[in-house]
Amino acid sequence: MAYRAVDNHVYDRVRHFLRRRCKVQGRGTRRFPADHVFGPAGVLRLRRVHLGPLPRAM
Repeated sequence: MAYRAVDNHVYDRVRHFLRRRCKVQGRGTRRFPADHVFGPAGVLRLRRVHLGPLPRAM
């Protein structure tokens, strides 16, 4: 749940940065979708990263 919140925040901030840098009107969601930000732009999506052993079901 926390990774999703961090991913959403990072996406909003990167999209805002790109919108200002490219001088795009509006929110920039069409020009910079999540697939672009987390794909070719090179931003790491935390929900896809796994750094430890998988949690065991009890």
